[in-house]
Amino acid sequence: MRITAVVTICSLCIILLECIHAEEQQSEPLIINKPFRIFNSGHKRSVSGVAFSPDGKLLASASDVAQIWDVSTGNKLMTIAGDDVGFFDVKFAPDGKTLALPGFYGNIQIWNVKTNKLNVLLKGHEGRIFSVDYNSTGKLLASGGGPDRKPGQMKVWKLASGDEITALDKEHPSYVNSVAFSPNGKILASASRNLVRIWNVDTGTLKKTFHVKETTEKHQHIFALAFSPDGKFLASGDSNAEINVWDLKTSSLKYRLSGHANNITSLAFSPNGKTLASAGSYDHTAKIWNLISGKLVIIFKSPKEVDCVAFSPDGKLLATGGGTIGNGGVVCLWKVPVGE
Repeated sequence: MRITAVVTICSLCIILLECIHAEEQQSEPLIINKPFRIFNSGHKRSVSGVAFSPDGKLLASASDVAQIWDVSTGNKLMTIAGDDVGFFDVKFAPDGKTLALPGFYGNIQIWNVKTNKLNVLLKGHEGRIFSVDYNSTGKLLASGGGPDRKPGQMKVWKLASGDEITALDKEHPSYVNSVAFSPNGKILASASRNLVRIWNVDTGTLKKTFHVKETTEKHQHIFALAFSPDGKFLASGDSNAEINVWDLKTSSLKYRLSGHANNITSLAFSPNGKTLASAGSYDHTAKIWNLISGKLVIIFKSPKEVDCVAFSPDGKLLATGGGTIGNGGVVCLWKVPVGE
C-alpha cells in the first residue's frame, strides 16, 4: 500500500513538473525570422501604410507612391502617383472599390481600384495628413494631420459629395497622428500628442479623453489607434514604446503592453479580436500580443524597419511595411501560426 502511494505521488510530481515546464516553454514568444513573401516594391522611401482589401485578394502599400498587389501571386497590379510627393496611409473602402490616400500637402485622393482613376480629390487640410479611415458604410471618411507648430486637424468628409461635414481642429494640441472609426461607425477616435479623444460622429461632440502620462522633460506622442472588432476596446501605441488597451465601457486601462524598443507606429487587431499586432520601427519587428493573457506570443523579425501592420481578413496573414532611410521601402507577408 505504501509503495503504491509513493509511486502515485511520484507520478503526480512528474506530471506537475512536465506541466510547469510546458507552461514555461509556452511563455516564451515564438520568433519568426523569414517572411512568407517579400514584395519587390520599388518604393523609394519607407512604406508607412499597408491595407488588405475586404476580400483579402489585394494588398495596398503607401509610400512615395501607392501600389496594389495580388496577394496570391505577389504581382504588382497598379501604381498610383498623383500630384503629391507621396502618401502616409492607405485604406480600402468597406466595399473594396476605392482607396483613400492621404498626401503630404493636405490632399486626399479617393482612387477607383477597378478603373485606376481618381474618383474624388478632397481638399481642406493644412500641412500633412497622417491618417485616414472609412466608417462602416463607406459613406464617411475621417482624416487627421496638421501644419507645423500649430494645432492639429481632424476632419470628417461625406464622400458622395466630397464635402467636409465636421471639423474638429481646435481640440488637438499638435498633429493628429491617427484616426479610427469604431466598427459600428458611431464613434471616432483621434490621437494627438499624449491624448486619445473619443467623439460622437453624429453630433461632433467629445465623449471622453484618455491620457498617456508624460514628463516635463519629454512629450509623449500617440502614433497609432485601433478598435477591437467588437468595439469594446481601443488600443493606442506611443513614443514611450508602450501599448495601452482601453476598456471603452468602463474607461479603464485593461493592459499596458511593453516590449518594443521605441515608437509604436501601427496597431491592428486580428479579425477574431483575440490578438493585437504592433509595429516598432526601430527594433525591426512586428509583434503579436495575446489579449486574453496579455502576453507577447509572436515576434516577426523583418530585414528592415517596420512602420505598419495589417491582418488579412481571415487572420492567417500579417502584412508589414517599412524600410530604411536611403535604401527604399519593403512590404512583407508573414504567415500567422495556427492557434496564435
